[in-house]
Amino acid sequence: MRHMELLNHFIFDTASIFDDSISISHETVTAIMSTALSAPYLMHQVLALSALHLSHMRTINAISYRNEAVNLQTQALSLFNDYKAPITAESQLPMFMFASLLGLHALGEATAASEIHADGFLDNFVTYLNLHRGVHAVMGNSWESLRSSEISPILTRAMHSVNAAPPQWQERGQQVADHLNRLLEGADMSTETIIACQSVVDHLRLSFQSEPSPGEAPFEKRSSTQLVWAWPVLLPAIFPKLLMRRQPEALIILCHYAILLHRRRHIWLNDTLNVETWLPMKNWNRRLQALNDQCVMAKDLIQSFYGELPKYSYWSGCYFRGMASKRLHDAIPAFPQDLPIAPMHTISLTRLTPGETSTCQSILHVCQELGFFLLDLQGDEVGEIVIDEVDRLFRAGEDIMNLPEEVKEKF
Repeated sequence: MRHMELLNHFIFDTASIFDDSISISHETVTAIMSTALSAPYLMHQVLALSALHLSHMRTINAISYRNEAVNLQTQALSLFNDYKAPITAESQLPMFMFASLLGLHALGEATAASEIHADGFLDNFVTYLNLHRGVHAVMGNSWESLRSSEISPILTRAMHSVNAAPPQWQERGQQVADHLNRLLEGADMSTETIIACQSVVDHLRLSFQSEPSPGEAPFEKRSSTQLVWAWPVLLPAIFPKLLMRRQPEALIILCHYAILLHRRRHIWLNDTLNVETWLPMKNWNRRLQALNDQCVMAKDLIQSFYGELPKYSYWSGCYFRGMASKRLHDAIPAFPQDLPIAPMHTISLTRLTPGETSTCQSILHVCQELGFFLLDLQGDEVGEIVIDEVDRLFRAGEDIMNLPEEVKEKF
């Protein structure tokens, strides 16, 4: 009965990770279930992923469900290792599904572990990348045969979402790729490694080209979630090694992938912040004060938790003279060199890794050393507000603490 509970939960709840579209998720689940019935190792991994999901949802029994997830996955791996059949057209599909679910399971465990040891998140995430990338090793040159299997419609639809995307999406994805490729041109890496990283960037471009930016309507109600999950599968072997060495260029590429994950933070694999433990459940005065870029992150969490933005908020410490304004002046000569404004690039960094300040700061330092910053894909409007208000108010010598209420609400 316990396994029936897990199977039922997988079909009706856990499967939402595969796609934002209900119809596509149903199609994916149907393919997985029909395949798992003849592959015990796949069925055990299905149950393991369901148990891990329940450990996130039912916190009272979280330890029990998490232990069950570990036991079921151990059995799944044992059954897979004992599977001696040669790779054929029939055996390829369950192997592909097993490797994919194994990788997603590792992502869920990595995000859960980050709550306890935030500094070790990157190492756990690299483990996820390696497992997900293992799909390539398992499949070898068998990708063509998958196109005639039960998941053929899913693969075809994923590629069509790229080809049929509106021109502005494709242009935006190309801008991300061009931005990262310029960084790689001056990288202190071997030619072979640079070429490998360029292939990583190219696959990332496809994901950005196939989805809207926040606030834009989806094209023909299509979802690119499956392309986002596919990115780790396509990574060359050298890329996780670069991340383990904390190669700056690899970290910055990963940050751009993190934008795509952040947009899917409603999916339980990426959303393990128990905000109710530090946000008041009632009697909130709708006021927020935060240091510098943490204010942006906090406002996102508050809106997500309470369903509304704070009535009054400001960035204490947002404005300071020195290198920040000089960098902006160097990048955009129209900016006065003595304009007391912080770099807007930090907005992107906090959006990528909410709750992990040490990681944000480390990446920011890397960017500063390279003289290279992330594209501010989500902060343009905020940037314009800051620039306008700073130009209007700070030239008159006003202090941030004395700004009018209507101005403070914008920050």
